[in-house]
Amino acid sequence: MKVFVIDDDPVYKLIVQRMFNEMSETVSARFFNDGRKAMDVLEGWEPVAFPDIIMLDIEMPEMDGWAFMDAFRTLPAAATAHTKIYIITSSIANEDVQKAGQYPEIIKYIPKPITQEILKGIIGRH
Repeated sequence: MKVFVIDDDPVYKLIVQRMFNEMSETVSARFFNDGRKAMDVLEGWEPVAFPDIIMLDIEMPEMDGWAFMDAFRTLPAAATAHTKIYIITSSIANEDVQKAGQYPEIIKYIPKPITQEILKGIIGRH
């Protein structure tokens, strides 16, 4: 399973990497500090190489989660159709929760901190 983790918090990324390492499922994870770097990779990939799951933060430098979502929607549907996106953020703002609901690609809005149980639920679902 291919996973992109797009978040600028180095401690969060380290914790998620450790959780992936402890899981029995095979997870190939790539980590990005902002949406722009992840989008640069996606724009150059073939559809079969797209990640199965994207774990996306909202608040990031250069390209935040919402700008990433808008750019993601411009990619070919054949490439993005199987990719499931989870917002995982420290934002508990009602506006962000409502905005996430406007994107059918977003499966769930998850407030941090993430737990092993939540991560297993995300990975096990796909």
